[in-house]
Amino acid sequence: MTLSDSTQNSFRTLLKLAGPVVVSQVGHMLFGFADTLMVGRVGADYLAAASVANSVFVLIMVVGLGLTFAISPLTAEKLGAGRRDLVPGMLTNGLWVVIPFSLILWVLTWLIAENFDLLQLNPVLTQLGRDYLKIVGISIIPLMIFQVYRQYIDGLGNTRPSMVITWIGLVFNIILNYALIYGHWGFPELKLEGAAWATLVSRIIMLILIWITLHQVKSLAAFKPIIEHYRFSAGSAKKLLRVGLPSGFQYVFEVAAFSGASVLIGWIGTKDLAAHQVAINLASLTYMAATGFSAAGSIRAGFFYGEKNPAMIRETGTHVLLMTAALMSVFALLFIIFRNWLPWVYTSDQTVLAVASDLLLIAAFFQISDGVQAVGLGLLRGIQDTRIPTLITFVAYWIFGLPVGWWLGFTLGWGAVGIWTGLSVGLTVSAGLLTIRFFKISGLKSRFLTDSNQ
Repeated sequence: MTLSDSTQNSFRTLLKLAGPVVVSQVGHMLFGFADTLMVGRVGADYLAAASVANSVFVLIMVVGLGLTFAISPLTAEKLGAGRRDLVPGMLTNGLWVVIPFSLILWVLTWLIAENFDLLQLNPVLTQLGRDYLKIVGISIIPLMIFQVYRQYIDGLGNTRPSMVITWIGLVFNIILNYALIYGHWGFPELKLEGAAWATLVSRIIMLILIWITLHQVKSLAAFKPIIEHYRFSAGSAKKLLRVGLPSGFQYVFEVAAFSGASVLIGWIGTKDLAAHQVAINLASLTYMAATGFSAAGSIRAGFFYGEKNPAMIRETGTHVLLMTAALMSVFALLFIIFRNWLPWVYTSDQTVLAVASDLLLIAAFFQISDGVQAVGLGLLRGIQDTRIPTLITFVAYWIFGLPVGWWLGFTLGWGAVGIWTGLSVGLTVSAGLLTIRFFKISGLKSRFLTDSNQ
């Protein structure tokens, strides 16, 4: 069977957008991997404190990141509507909204750090975690401003700059970790605080680089904001909050559910928790591919939403869902074939290996669901439908996923396998409902009669 030229072009466009995002997301994951590896060499207390503090920080951070994710489809919408004159205002109004919001999240992080003792850790971990969180909390400001520029440039259809800058930032982070954690090259030995300072400085460097990119790359010159674009637009700000805030809570519900699963598995035993960490790390790597296609689908859906072209939205959605399902099927097959070998990269403990192998088999079965639900959220964000998808996310993970996991894991005695089966149920419910929602909403012509030029 030969694909039509328009279908081939659609696939190429989606791959061109998604590829750099996938590589960029892997880079972001390696930030955490490098920090864990380098802090772990200092001592178990430092690693444990960083783990707890980062778990808190991530829950706060994803709200802010979710807000910025609305910028790329809203930018693409302006291009699709043929209103290039309004495009730079998307960037500046994003800054008007995100900068104050990032300050609020920083203050929230600082308050949590001040009350870190409420977590009832031992005094050493409490002090280490508090000091680390106070420093890394500041980094949420440059990170979110960076995200505004990144999502804006991605929305213009150029996802490569953020990929390159992310990997440059990763290199700086590793170098600064080496200098500040261990005290090399004349720098003080700051241990865990050194990792926090390295993260902060790396994110400032990334912000500077992406600002330079927008103002120096010729292909982006037409979209640089000028003085008139810096006027605050209540309509644009309201739309950004309406689309972005629910997106943030979608990620909160998902991240919190997987954190909750970690807690439940921790009650079962240390070996099971270690196996969970191994399996979830491998599953997270494949999820990065899905987030790339989610971003691509969001941008293209946003563009056609601006064009008021529901037929192309549905076609794009169909293509990106099929591409994602095909890729995640390959990952599923790899998990099935190599489930007894992949965990060896992390540990040689036979008990952990056996449990991790079982969990990877479950991960194989939820690969397609995981990818489809990620892309479904991106497509719906592209057509500015986020409230019902947020409710779907909550119901899928907190009404189905975790309760089913609890029942299977503890009532039926399936252990970690039962909890992961519950997560699989949650992902499948989410994928199914979001896919139905997308095809239902994209077929409603009334959605495309509103004014998208604010």
